[in-house]
Amino acid sequence: MRGSLELLLKTERVDINYGDSEKRTPLILASQGGREDIVQVLLKYPLIEINSLDLLGETAFIKAVYWAWKDCQAIAAYSINGYQLCGFKEENATDASM
Repeated sequence: MRGSLELLLKTERVDINYGDSEKRTPLILASQGGREDIVQVLLKYPLIEINSLDLLGETAFIKAVYWAWKDCQAIAAYSINGYQLCGFKEENATDASM
């Protein structure tokens, strides 16, 4: 799955921030579902909008916290490619792997 996602993202024909009818983006869905592997891939994508809100006003990080997915929370809390999520920022953080 991870390899397929990486290949799909390289085509540049995909709007990675497109939300479903409830405005849930792929990052929100992966965080909600505890898919740490997918969250890692998505957060490395330069155009990802990590602070997107769904219809409930929740971000990917909030979903990971709510569903108690510890790996997704840890990854989402770090700054990736110059972005930060929910106010969490660690100086010199450049990689989501822990």
